[in-house]
Amino acid sequence: MEHIKFDDDAFFLYTEDELKEFSIKYKKNIDLPLGISGATPSSLTREKLSCLVDAGLEWIRMGIQTGSERTKNLYKRVHSNQQVIESVRIINEFKDKIKLPQYDIIIDNPWETEEDLIETLKLLAKLPTPYYLSLFSLIFYPGTELYEKAKRDGIVTDDRKEIYRKYFHGYKKTYLIRLFHLLDGYARRGSRIPPKIMPLLLSRILRQARLGYVLYFILRIFNKAQRLKSMLYESLKDMRRGLAKKAVHGK
Repeated sequence: MEHIKFDDDAFFLYTEDELKEFSIKYKKNIDLPLGISGATPSSLTREKLSCLVDAGLEWIRMGIQTGSERTKNLYKRVHSNQQVIESVRIINEFKDKIKLPQYDIIIDNPWETEEDLIETLKLLAKLPTPYYLSLFSLIFYPGTELYEKAKRDGIVTDDRKEIYRKYFHGYKKTYLIRLFHLLDGYARRGSRIPPKIMPLLLSRILRQARLGYVLYFILRIFNKAQRLKSMLYESLKDMRRGLAKKAVHGK
């Protein structure tokens, strides 16, 4: 066994004292790299995260889901966008010990408007990097209020096809969805789209004139070039280290 992962959406609801006790026992008795998929902006604190990092936490996943206040009400998400930013800042404080954090976003919501998606994009553009996004289609699980609402609104007519066999990432790549992927590409390498550029990408006038797409493709090409440059740089460093070891060994 090489690591332990808790796939628990409510893990950070444990109290600070409970997590301190867990962390002490985990480090003493297990002492393997730890991953936790269960942080929310309303439950994460610096104290909770600090003790878990000390115990061996190397990977974390947090559900943001949306930056739209209207959609948050629909999901019954009580955290504010400022809480999201603060939570990401806390995680970012431990970036030397925590590998690339994952933040979940729901984008395939039939009740959301373009403005709702734009609010989420604006929020993500403010978050400290690095991180990576995991984008999901909204699934209407039977027994939930959203399922009942989707049935009433005629959104779900075939449970087997539209729920049980629906692909979690089966969303359409519209222009705005492509911007989520563009943000993700920059954030993964620790960069971000310049604040002055983001409003241009989101401008309705530029989108209608198709100029938004032009700017999107320019930024996408630039990001790929920067990523390739970084990969080549790391490869050269590996080669130099290999040659140095070979020279020492030869002597």
